[in-house]
Amino acid sequence: PLRLLYFKGSLQNQKPLLQWSVAAMQNVKYFEVEKSPASGGAHFATIAHINCLTNNTTSVYNYRDETYTNSASYYRLKMIDNDGNSNLSNTIFISSKDKMDLFIFPNPVAEQLFVQLKSDKKETKSLAIADVSGRIIIKQTIATEPGMNTIGLNTSQLSTGTYLLIDRAGGRVEKFMKN
Repeated sequence: PLRLLYFKGSLQNQKPLLQWSVAAMQNVKYFEVEKSPASGGAHFATIAHINCLTNNTTSVYNYRDETYTNSASYYRLKMIDNDGNSNLSNTIFISSKDKMDLFIFPNPVAEQLFVQLKSDKKETKSLAIADVSGRIIIKQTIATEPGMNTIGLNTSQLSTGTYLLIDRAGGRVEKFMKN
């Protein structure tokens, strides 16, 4: 079993530096770093294999994406054990565009839409999902911390179609599709 303590990333010298920490690394063979273009975060490809350290202590890993070309990308880890079973980490978003502070994925969505929202301070924000006619279908109030926040919104009750995610306080709108 493996316990992922965190998986995060940031731009360092214009290249994404991914960092993660794990504990209780028994039976773990290796990690795969996966990447998806920002066009929805639905199709991931393996960009690196990282062998596990062979100890049971807490370990920290780093990976720098040298293939990054200033385009926004999603990243996640696939953790493979000696039996061939695997688990996925959380998904993170990295972009060189400072002004981009609201991201949604995957797009199209099935059961859950993830919203990454940048906040300058601890605050309460109101998000809404509307149909294309502007009718509000879902409202949710969230508490944010300074930095990038990831929130999951249940979209299972939505019918197939096109919807809008609205950050009501920030006046930002993102269009997404429901399968």
